[in-house]
Amino acid sequence: KEMQQPGSPVLQGIPGDHPQLSSLVLKSPLGSNPVFQVNLNAASQGSSPLLSPVLSDAGGARIEEDEEMKRKRCPTDKAYFIAKEILATERTYLKDLEVITVWFRSAVIKENAMPEGLMTLLFSNIDPIYEFHRGFLKEIEQRLSLWEGKTNAHVKGDYQRIGDVMLRNMHALKEFTSYLQKHDEVLTELEKATKRLKKLEMVYKEFELQKVCYLPLNTFLLKPIQRLMHYKLILGRLCKHYTAEHR
Repeated sequence: KEMQQPGSPVLQGIPGDHPQLSSLVLKSPLGSNPVFQVNLNAASQGSSPLLSPVLSDAGGARIEEDEEMKRKRCPTDKAYFIAKEILATERTYLKDLEVITVWFRSAVIKENAMPEGLMTLLFSNIDPIYEFHRGFLKEIEQRLSLWEGKTNAHVKGDYQRIGDVMLRNMHALKEFTSYLQKHDEVLTELEKATKRLKKLEMVYKEFELQKVCYLPLNTFLLKPIQRLMHYKLILGRLCKHYTAEHR
């Protein structure tokens, strides 16, 4: 009757020094692996399988170290994932602002299609907002870099958080209230000008057909207002995540 031993069913009942086992392993893809060759020799000499490097204390310590490094690279704190969301959406938002500040500006200047007064009204409102968000995005990127341990800078402090960056920049954003309040005026004047000036109307419509303008142009002009609502939701989620003591 075949002897029942733990391990692979294929190898049950076969001694470690059996030529069939040696032949089987050496012919397999694992045969060329030095670790398996060493283990096979050890088995033939009667060594315990518990001494295998894979199962040794040293091997377990290495696994724990790898897990710790993985935890540092990929934090599980909910605030971290909220911070990653802020980073991703802020990058998208900045590109949306560039549709106006870079691409639309270039189109109207090239064709000399927009009156100087309207140019000033439009871009004097959106340019400061764009510059603010460039700095804000840089702060978020730096914080996430510290949080994930991707920087070699030796810095002190608790950088595994995003609330302080958000609050500081939300206070700074209040300075742009007057610019945001003029958005209705900008939209109204732009609409009037496109109806009155055929060249501007043509440039406007042609620009909306370009790949970079993947939404109606008015939608991009409304992005700063919509972004404020997004920040309100984000801050609400952060407040729910943290305890009252943390706040």
